[in-house]
Amino acid sequence: YKYDLYAGFSLGGAAALISSALYGGPVIAVGAPADRFLQALWLRIHEEGSFQKNLYRELVRILGTDPLEDPLPYIKTSVIYYIERIKDPILLIQGRNDPIVRPFHTYILEEFLKKRGVRVEVVIIEDMRHAPAQHHRRVLREIIHRFLESLKVS
Repeated sequence: YKYDLYAGFSLGGAAALISSALYGGPVIAVGAPADRFLQALWLRIHEEGSFQKNLYRELVRILGTDPLEDPLPYIKTSVIYYIERIKDPILLIQGRNDPIVRPFHTYILEEFLKKRGVRVEVVIIEDMRHAPAQHHRRVLREIIHRFLESLKVS
């Protein structure tokens, strides 16, 4: 579906970016993985019982295969697979200490999008982990408001 703006957190952020690639529209994405295959491998190496390992098992369940046995479902559900079709402005917000989606995902997206001439803004929040904490909300509101204001046509 075509919307005025797509926004999401984590895998929802990836879905927002893919929606922009498919239908057009600006995006606000927080902690979005660029490459689901790399993310799965990162989550896979963690200890049994850890949140990361449990998330890895959930990805395997949802996608129906281990990434090393069949990487195609991971590749085809990655933002990086669709990145050449993204044209509208993007705001990427990332926690520096994110243990689920490491900051390199944001840097990869930023580099690709900038090289393609897409307007991309990146905000790295130093003390943020994967999900924004209560004390991040004010600064996030300001960042998002500024981005939304920049989209207005005079």
